[in-house]
Amino acid sequence: MGFAGNWECVSKSAFGDMTTIWYIKEENGVYSGISEAFGQKTPFTSVELKDNKFVCKLTMEMNGMKMDMSMEGDYFPEKDIIVGASKSNMGATAFTGKRMA
Repeated sequence: MGFAGNWECVSKSAFGDMTTIWYIKEENGVYSGISEAFGQKTPFTSVELKDNKFVCKLTMEMNGMKMDMSMEGDYFPEKDIIVGASKSNMGATAFTGKRMA
C-alpha cells in the first residue's frame, strides 16, 4: 500500500488524547501532505520517507505564535501503522497512527 494515504494519528498526553489527521500524497516518488488538527489544516513543508523511516515537517500557528514541528518515526508496512513522536520547542509527544479507510 505504501506510506501515501490518510492517517489518523493519536497522541497521548497528560491533557488527554489528541487526534491529528494526515493526508499524505506521493507523486513520482515525491511526498507531500497536510496535517489537520485543532480545526485547522496545515501543509507539511516537507515529507520524507527512506527505509520506512519518515520525517514530516510543518510550521503551525497557535495563539498567534508560530511553532516549527517535526514528526519523526517508523512506517510498518506489514502492519500498515506508523509510530513516532511529534517534536517542537515545547518537547516531544509520542503518537501512533492507523490508515483511514
